[in-house]
Amino acid sequence: MFARHISQVICFVLPLVVASSKAADAVVLLDASPLIVDPATHSVSAVLHVKNVTGEPASVSLSAGDFISKTTKRGMGASVSFGKPSESNGSRIYKLSKLSPGDTTPVEITVTNLWEAGESEADLYNNGNKIGTLNALNFRVPFAITLVADGSEIPEIVFQADKEQRLLLKNNDAMTYPITWDLTVGGQAVSGKRITMPPNGNASITIAPPDAWFTSRFSSLFKEEIRDGVLTIRYAPSSDVNGPDLPVEAIPIKANLRWRSSGWNSFASNVAIFLALLAGGVCSLVLSQWVPNRLRRLDLKEQLEALALKTRSLSGQLDSSLRVLVRVERVRLNRLLYSRWIMSPDMATVFAHCVQHLALLNRQVDILESIDSAYDRLTEVRLGPPSLLDQIEDDLREAASILNNSAFHDSKLQAAQTLVADAIRRLSDVNQPDPEFAGKLAKKFDYLDKVFDSIATPPDPVAASKTRERIEKIIPGPFRFLTHLTDPSQIQPMQYAEADRNFCKLELVRDYVSLLDNSVDRTTFESHEKELVYLLARDNWESLKAAKSLVAQMHEGIFAADIEAAIRDEEVQVEMEPPIARRNWPMRLSARFTNPMLDRATAKNRFRCVWDFGHHGLKETGWTVYHYFPDTETYTLKACFAGPGGRPLKTKNGKQLPPLELPIVVDSDSSATPRDRFWTEIIQLSIALAVALFALMAGAREQLMRLDLIPALIAIFGIGFAADTIKNLLTPQPKE
Repeated sequence: MFARHISQVICFVLPLVVASSKAADAVVLLDASPLIVDPATHSVSAVLHVKNVTGEPASVSLSAGDFISKTTKRGMGASVSFGKPSESNGSRIYKLSKLSPGDTTPVEITVTNLWEAGESEADLYNNGNKIGTLNALNFRVPFAITLVADGSEIPEIVFQADKEQRLLLKNNDAMTYPITWDLTVGGQAVSGKRITMPPNGNASITIAPPDAWFTSRFSSLFKEEIRDGVLTIRYAPSSDVNGPDLPVEAIPIKANLRWRSSGWNSFASNVAIFLALLAGGVCSLVLSQWVPNRLRRLDLKEQLEALALKTRSLSGQLDSSLRVLVRVERVRLNRLLYSRWIMSPDMATVFAHCVQHLALLNRQVDILESIDSAYDRLTEVRLGPPSLLDQIEDDLREAASILNNSAFHDSKLQAAQTLVADAIRRLSDVNQPDPEFAGKLAKKFDYLDKVFDSIATPPDPVAASKTRERIEKIIPGPFRFLTHLTDPSQIQPMQYAEADRNFCKLELVRDYVSLLDNSVDRTTFESHEKELVYLLARDNWESLKAAKSLVAQMHEGIFAADIEAAIRDEEVQVEMEPPIARRNWPMRLSARFTNPMLDRATAKNRFRCVWDFGHHGLKETGWTVYHYFPDTETYTLKACFAGPGGRPLKTKNGKQLPPLELPIVVDSDSSATPRDRFWTEIIQLSIALAVALFALMAGAREQLMRLDLIPALIAIFGIGFAADTIKNLLTPQPKE
């Protein structure tokens, strides 16, 4: 029973479905052209054509669904009506009872309320079957898209390299707009993805500024780089149909371009300004201080080197203390020149000190050279009047003693120079007529004539002495002058030297005779009489000085044998003053006897003490010498002794006497090192320079905001270079 009913239903419905399918296939839409919406009324009217494509008559019943926006995917609630082209009113359904096979009928369609922009679609039905799609285009839209910015006429937007910037766009219309955009700055454009602007809403776009927008990494260092740009916004509906004259919005902007954030830019620009000012300031200091100071230092160094040549040429005739003191002073001045770094504020004071003391030292060395030359002249005129030569030698010693003081000043130098000049003058005039000297000689001989006059009443003990008679027989020459030179007019200049020598010899004979005749131990004196007579028989100044030394030994009672015995018995020790050796400090080194009387004995001068300082082969002769050690290390000091005539001394076993040896540990100078002062002055200058530069920065930035990078750097450099504040940092201020 159920199967029979199902069969009846199928037999009834199947013809209807087939008939419906045939009806749907019978009528087709011929014209599928887009419907162009009037933007003023949001409506469109057009004529559609439908055709019966079958061989049988077909009924027409046209209707349409709602128009769906392709942008929003939502229906717009559009109103669609159909009618004949000649009719003024239409209806939602267009009916035609019979459309002959192959015929075409026009149908006017009117659509209203197409308010959404862009493209929309609606399905067209015939008898409820879809026969096509209606496509409406609403491209002529207000397109009121604006940029939400600072409200200025041309907004300024900051773009930072390597950082995205988000811009906010506002849609002032009640339509939804799909848009595309691009931003052009300096001829370089950047574009983004297609976005949709909601009606009366906002949407943001993200811009990654390309490197091509920026002139250079430093373009915005001193001031922000602002370039003109254009933000172009285009209406871009998602349609395959090209709409006519799609709207475009071009918004001009000012692009404020930064490589880094404003904080970083401010910091970097301050650093750059400071460095540029620093470079200018340093160059100013170099030209105003470093170059002049270096040239001045080199000039003074050359003068010190020239002075070193002069000091090295001083001979051993001068006391070692004189030679060492001037050399140490030269070393001190050289060290002082380099005790400050070349741009030290103290360099002016150092130069003034060096110039002053170098001038004094040059005068001192000149005087020493004159003394040295005078000693050479003394050797040349050793046959001259010995009393004059002794007086000249005493004056030279006095001048040397004046110079033998590190605290000398101009008045002392003048006094020493006067003594030396007078000594040199007298050396030149040693054989010239000198009535005063002739008168002194006459008085001396008159005195000695009375001493040696054996018939005088009462007679002088010397005249009656057997020793005098014995000596007179050996060397009768001096005694012949006693009766001939008591009148000054009888003494000619050519006789000055011979007369003076003989007077000195007679004085020594008188002293010797008095010593011998009044001595308890005559044997000791008589043992040296032969040597004395030998020296008196010679006619030169050196022999006469040796004879004086021998008589002095007799007065003291200490002879060469006593000195030699003390040396052989190691009764000699080395003394240092100061007790601690320091680099480039003068030291006095003395060979002292344990018996102080031997230190003061004249016989000691017949022996030589030769010092070997243990570096650079330097040696010195003298019982007391001066020296300075150039480095901080341990030196082995040696003192060797030689007897009269330079003969080597022997031990009791006949071996050569070994030298005295003394290790000397030389410490560094205890004063502040140049390095300590250097860092102190560097810190001092850095602080002063930084304060000066910071004071210039505000004015430099304000002035340079208008300049580009390179001109700005040059201008900043010039500000630092020309700033008086920086130039005055190392310039001593005059004292009121």
